[in-house]
Amino acid sequence: VNCRDPMHANQATNEQGIPICVIVKLLLRYEGGGVVRNVTINLNTPNAIKLASKTIKVPQVEGDATIEIPFFVSRSVLPSSSKIEGVAAYTSPGGAPRTTWLSFSMPLCLICRVVAPVNVANHRITLESNIPSASLSVLFGEIFRSAAALQPELKDTGEKVLSLKFFAGPVVTIRLSKAKNKIRIQSVSFESLWLVTNQYVRRLHSFHQKDRKSAGGKDGSSGANDDSSGGAGPLILTFPDVLPLKQYFGLIDNHFSLRLQIMTVEHALDGAAHQFRSIQKRLLQRYRHKNPTALMDLDLLLHESFMRLNALSNRMLNCKKQLEVACSNLSCATHLILLLIRFKFGLDSKNAYLMEAFLSPIVADDTDAQGWEERTKAAMLHLLRSVLVKQSRGSKSTQFPQSQMTLMDDTSKLKSNIQQVCERLSKGYRLYRSTTNNKKKEFSTTPKASSPPSRPTERKA
Repeated sequence: VNCRDPMHANQATNEQGIPICVIVKLLLRYEGGGVVRNVTINLNTPNAIKLASKTIKVPQVEGDATIEIPFFVSRSVLPSSSKIEGVAAYTSPGGAPRTTWLSFSMPLCLICRVVAPVNVANHRITLESNIPSASLSVLFGEIFRSAAALQPELKDTGEKVLSLKFFAGPVVTIRLSKAKNKIRIQSVSFESLWLVTNQYVRRLHSFHQKDRKSAGGKDGSSGANDDSSGGAGPLILTFPDVLPLKQYFGLIDNHFSLRLQIMTVEHALDGAAHQFRSIQKRLLQRYRHKNPTALMDLDLLLHESFMRLNALSNRMLNCKKQLEVACSNLSCATHLILLLIRFKFGLDSKNAYLMEAFLSPIVADDTDAQGWEERTKAAMLHLLRSVLVKQSRGSKSTQFPQSQMTLMDDTSKLKSNIQQVCERLSKGYRLYRSTTNNKKKEFSTTPKASSPPSRPTERKA
């Protein structure tokens, strides 16, 4: 498998210029009788993770078949997730259409690498834990051990300090306090904090779950690490500081301004193309005559309009590249804000899931009048006027007003609505309240409790 993808010249490389590549071996197994032909596999990846083709066709599968898929990472786009989703569509020997679903996460080594500790940071968040954290060299063992083998000096600081450098540029540093119950994550950019924070939280929960199981099996004694207390109950993380909405709103403004800029360039591009076609038609009409008249500088005007058309096209390409980066940054920042909201206000999994449905971290590079800002504004207004409304004592019914999604002039109302939603959550309002003792549900968005869509059983690649 060639790890140098000619279709993606923007792929990241290491210090020796070798492309960063992870080859995934995907096992296809058909347990029925006969042979399955024309299997189509469609893969969905984050913006920063690339592959040669997202559609893979397998001529036939009889029993087991293995295919190798190389994945690359961009050197300019920050990854918002490491999760890959795939769907295989095929037709059974009996002629019935079938699909199967699979998801897996890419290893951290595809996205970043361990470097010497970095102290420079413009943005930082601090989490507090009720249980002392495990050592960072233990939580990030698979990527730390390989780096420590090349840089032995990392072993002296790996217990409480760990710096991860994204191949897209930023460096994120994790620091543990002396008692290991406070975790500070810092970087020069706000959006780069998300993936490392998510990795740390997920690994810490997994570590303590294994520690509690081992402690329960050994009558309360934990043999995993001295840093954790196996019988101390479930792990609880909190965010004591003020939500960093100012930094988040800055990324929203940047994304919205790029959308407006692309719309302006598109309008100018349409005008330049129309002018170019009109000049071409006039020149063709003059050349068709037996005795053509003077050009009257139409050839110069054609050249100038062509140059203007090329300049606008290049400007459009640059704007779309910037929009792709802005979409990824806003997606990372939205993920981070949702995580901090959950820790700040103590949301359970149901409320956190519903909050993610309204404040969606899926930011597409759309440039029409109904973009991410318009959809999010409509969702925030729906929350403020329905489940998070300030009900008076005499009110019994809840109204659900309609809101039209039109292109906004600016993002001031959107930012105000997001801030109001956070204020309502801080006062105890919830998107969903569980029922106890057969009590009537309050503040629910639907008559039945919303739940994440069911998925087929995940298989490991």
